[in-house]
Amino acid sequence: MILDPQSWLKIVVKRRGRVLAASVVLTALAAPGLLELRLDNSPRVFFVNDAEALQRYRQFEMDFGRDWVVRLAASGPGLWTDEGLRWLAEVEMAAASLGGSAGAAGLYTRHRSDFDVWPPEPDSLRRRALDDPLDRNAGWVGRQGETVSLLIALYHLDRMELDSLLDELERAAGQAPPGVEAWIAGLPSIQRAMDRELIRFFSRFFPLLGVLAVILLLVVLGRPVHVLPPLMLVAVCTTLLFGGMGFVGVTLNLVTMMLAPLIFVITLATAVHVLVRVRYHQQQGESPPRAVCIAYREKAWPVFWTGVTTGVGFGALVSSTVPPVRTLGACAAAGIALMTVAAFTFYPALLALGRVSSPASRPVPRPLELWARRAGRGVAQWAGRRHRMVFMGSAAVALVCLPGVGLLTTETSVLSYLPRSHPARQAIERLEGAGIGAVSAELTLAAKHEDGAPFEQPGQLLRLADATRELRQLPLVLGAVSAGDLLEDVLQRQSAATPEEALARPGLASPEQRLLPYFWTRDGRRARISLLVPLAGHRELDPVLEGARGRVEALFPDLQAAVTGRYPLVLAAQRRLLETMMASLSITLLVVTLIFAGLLRRLPLWLAALAPNGWAVLFVLGAMGWAGVPLDSTTIMIASVVLGLAVDDTLHTFGHYRRLASRLDPARAAVGAVEEVAGAHVLSTLLLAGGFLVCALSSFVPVARFGALAAAALMVALLADLLLVPAWLSRLPTNTTRAA
Repeated sequence: MILDPQSWLKIVVKRRGRVLAASVVLTALAAPGLLELRLDNSPRVFFVNDAEALQRYRQFEMDFGRDWVVRLAASGPGLWTDEGLRWLAEVEMAAASLGGSAGAAGLYTRHRSDFDVWPPEPDSLRRRALDDPLDRNAGWVGRQGETVSLLIALYHLDRMELDSLLDELERAAGQAPPGVEAWIAGLPSIQRAMDRELIRFFSRFFPLLGVLAVILLLVVLGRPVHVLPPLMLVAVCTTLLFGGMGFVGVTLNLVTMMLAPLIFVITLATAVHVLVRVRYHQQQGESPPRAVCIAYREKAWPVFWTGVTTGVGFGALVSSTVPPVRTLGACAAAGIALMTVAAFTFYPALLALGRVSSPASRPVPRPLELWARRAGRGVAQWAGRRHRMVFMGSAAVALVCLPGVGLLTTETSVLSYLPRSHPARQAIERLEGAGIGAVSAELTLAAKHEDGAPFEQPGQLLRLADATRELRQLPLVLGAVSAGDLLEDVLQRQSAATPEEALARPGLASPEQRLLPYFWTRDGRRARISLLVPLAGHRELDPVLEGARGRVEALFPDLQAAVTGRYPLVLAAQRRLLETMMASLSITLLVVTLIFAGLLRRLPLWLAALAPNGWAVLFVLGAMGWAGVPLDSTTIMIASVVLGLAVDDTLHTFGHYRRLASRLDPARAAVGAVEEVAGAHVLSTLLLAGGFLVCALSSFVPVARFGALAAAALMVALLADLLLVPAWLSRLPTNTTRAA
């Protein structure tokens, strides 16, 4: 037989010692898993689970090698000197032998055979490099010759190995001769910067968030003994969740790291709602066990259904094809389920410690609690009497916000995740400002039939060089290189060679011939065009890459062209991420709607519960649009977070309203319900908004945006619960409320 909540609570309270002991044991067993958590923001983590796209990329790696590269760039008046060119050659040779490096290429590798000695006369080398299309399009020299770069290809490296390699390159850059400024730039350096920002967030801002929560709880609740229970519930839930994630091998990244503030917020809000009600009954003279049972008689309904609505909403993300988003959905659903279970086991057992309630041990109402109750009652009474004003004001705000939703833009460039002052971002922008692309998109070309070999003849490769020249004219394309360019270069340098001779033994002659296998398969079946592009978002690059693919297919009707590469796959993941989050919000809205319809069963009650929550979401999204705050990997979750928190408070209000409506008219029941929950609403909002404002101080742009928006959203949700909810409830027909 399934136990009802009250029967279950009696068992938990009676056997609270055993429940607490079991909770401590489980938490202790999960704690070592925290040490197993790993951080991974590498591009592969974000690849969309698209079988065709991933197979295409794996085929690309098998045919042409890896496109995981970093550049060491240099500029300055001392660059084009004997000392500068000598240093450049030394760095290029050293970079090729670093652990994790698959090879390096630059001006030294490209031109050392053109001169009898190295370094050659600097002006002669500079003129040759600027006149050489391959040097410019491979990014070995900038458009004005003021900047040169060295390309280092990398093996698949874990975070520690990548850090070590980039540290070595930075040391080499720091040893540049006078008059030369050197720096590293590329997707690996952005990955490292994001890793370090996330580590800084977890090591600095998250503990600060906890400290702020302790201070605010002490100010509001007064005694440390009353502060500990909600913090212990948060600690138990986060340890169980993240410890379990560590044991099963879940990695933290830009998306999954949002689990920490999400679980913190939802758990602490639930804990505060229950605690405030337990304190109230203890203030009335009830013993701790009795106060817990009475409080859960009032709170079991909203706590359970808050867990269901929030868990299902985030759980909808498991349908995503972006692995981190799917992981976020699964872990968020698991975390909310853990929180809900702990809220009915560990937390009541903890709050029920003690048997008697003496006047000395009773919690004393704090000024903020008393003020919140009085203010809640006053606001609810005013909203009930001025319901038309409340409705008209809310409608006016909604009408202003609605166009703002249409102004929302998306931002998917990973570069935008770092502040403009960040060295890694400045390095990329400086490199791109010199006309050198930091990342590449790859166009692969093959016959439409598997048995074809379209590039078996040199003439077809030379036609490919013509196509590559056309692609260089596309916007945002900073350079383009193909096997045809390499072949043309060989023929120009070795006037006696025939195209067949140039292709006969690549890898044993000139640097250009050694590069041919990276752009052309010896069987003639596939070729590649590498497009150097800026580190922009999918909205900017998708049309360019699709245009490049279409142009090549128009020039070669018998060939099939496809876009691949690490960065295009990252762009696809960013695009799918936004689509998934919007789908998640839609599913959450649908779930909330259905649950409210099932629980309340009357259209007026259903509208009274749904309208304030929809208004809060519309307000936040509209404000983002008018303020120009874009949707990115974290701000896209704001709507779901607002809805989850607003629904949480609404369900708590309705839980009290249902109880009071059985014996009071709607207006008095609405006022009484808001008065009973106002303290918890205000306290939880202050705690959570303050915590999120701490996150807004982060230098990591997604975290800062999320923190500021979440704090503002919480205040909006509080406004909706204190004004809109009682205005709706107070106007309901008496027979409707009694039926609820």
